[in-house]
Amino acid sequence: MARELYDHGPSPVAGQAPGSASAFGWGAGVSGDVRTFGRDGVFFQANGGPGIGRYASDAGVAPGDSVISVDGRTLKTVKIWSAFLGYQHWWTDRLRSNVEASVLQASYPTELFPGSAFTPSGSFGILNRRLISSHINLIWSPVSQVDVGVEFIYLQRKTEGGQRGNLERGQFSTKFKF
Repeated sequence: MARELYDHGPSPVAGQAPGSASAFGWGAGVSGDVRTFGRDGVFFQANGGPGIGRYASDAGVAPGDSVISVDGRTLKTVKIWSAFLGYQHWWTDRLRSNVEASVLQASYPTELFPGSAFTPSGSFGILNRRLISSHINLIWSPVSQVDVGVEFIYLQRKTEGGQRGNLERGQFSTKFKF
């Protein structure tokens, strides 16, 4: 993927037209799945690049593709890479499990901003620098059109401001296919 990124917001600088800052962004990725035993298999994905933005994914979250300087004159790309690896095991014809681990790493062009912008209380301090997640589930298909599942998710987060946090979540799901 390759694209030219533009600032479309109002200019913070008097007399400067909006959209006058731009940057070239690109990204690449690879994904696939490999059957191992019977219906079991490994699945994977890796992608990254400066300006890949929403095309990188991890736990459904993607950082932005670019940031604009405080004076509104310079737009720079956010460098992102992400990857996941998982395994699906079929216990029976109607019962399966998935185990997955993933990581997303973002690098922001901090040289565009005053030092206080990347403190925990600064506007950019809350941006994700790293996300690491893992999932394990058990899914039962009592009939071919219905999936019923339980899943445990563990997520670690580190922000640009140095804050860290963990999330542990259990969830129940039902899917009807028609």
